[in-house]
Amino acid sequence: IHPRNIENPQDIRAMHGIEPDEAEKMVQSAVSDLSNKLAEGVKELVNELLEPVQHFENRLNEGSFKKNSIENVLETVQRIKKLNITNNDSLNEYLDDVLKGFQPMDAELIRKVPEYKEEAKKKTKDLIEKMKCFV
Repeated sequence: IHPRNIENPQDIRAMHGIEPDEAEKMVQSAVSDLSNKLAEGVKELVNELLEPVQHFENRLNEGSFKKNSIENVLETVQRIKKLNITNNDSLNEYLDDVLKGFQPMDAELIRKVPEYKEEAKKKTKDLIEKMKCFV
């Protein structure tokens, strides 16, 4: 015998012997728990991205960073896109913003052109601020 989870909380087998009010509370609790776990999952993904973005910002402010700092951010975004199994629209929009901000960054230009460096700092700071709405 292989027990299976009841996939639909309205399944009559899930409600057998339970008062309707109590069953409704159980369903609401299960839905709430799932929503909370999904929200925590999104926070965890954003925190995973926050680390390389903040590292890049710190290195940029110090004036000493490597090209792979930018690549690390882009790779993390791609990994998180794959992990976004619920296809969370807000997270997808944010990840697209990060890609738009980081893909055109050129490490050599940032090092050599002060205006480009200032623009990179502003983009990075703005992206970190946007992350705070997820965390």
